[in-house]
Formats: sequence, C-alpha cells, structure tokens
Amino acid sequence: MSAKTNVGAAENTEAKPLFRKCFSPGEMWSKDEFLDGLYWMRQACSLIAGVGVGLAGFTGFAVITTFITLNFLLSLMYFRSVLGIDIEDFGGQSEGLAPSIGLFVLLWTLFYSAFH
Repeated sequence: MSAKTNVGAAENTEAKPLFRKCFSPGEMWSKDEFLDGLYWMRQACSLIAGVGVGLAGFTGFAVITTFITLNFLLSLMYFRSVLGIDIEDFGGQSEGLAPSIGLFVLLWTLFYSAFH
C-alpha cells in the first residue's frame, strides 16, 4: 500500500532502459536518470530542429533565441505534464542545454550550407 512517488527509491529493482522510461508516465526516477533523460531529450530535439531549420533556410538571431526558449520550456513541460515529475525535486533544469545549443547550431549550419 505504499504510494508511488516520482523520486527514485532504492527498492526499485526493475531497471528499465532510459529510452522506454522517457515514454512511460508514472515511473520512478532517480536524480541521475532524470538528468540523463533530460540531456538526451534535448540532444534529440536539437538534432531534429537543427536539420529542419537548416533545410528550411531560416537565418538570424531569432532562430537561435527561439530554439533556446523552446528547448528549455518544452523539455521541462514534457517531464512535468506527460511524465508527472516534479522538476524541483531533481534540480539541474539546465542539464544539457549548452551542448544541445552547440549541436543545433552545428546541424543548422551544415544543412543550410549544403542545401542553400
């Protein structure tokens, strides 16, 4: 009759792969798993957005600021709304933000240069 919490517990012996856990609402998360999930989710979003923006031919500072804002807000909203995780329990809300910006700019530049 113990209530399930979103903060990881030591008695959780069933270890799911991180990818499956990111799509399973109600799972228990440790701090390390949360930070890893947040990091890799941001990298995946950067990959998709960088290729898309590069192929679409967008340019300018507004693209970068829009990406940073959306990457930060959407990833945190996903964990809070879809997975039901209280982000303040884990800290590290900016985990992986800088590398995701770098990946976005790299892919944006490569695909823009290759197709325009």
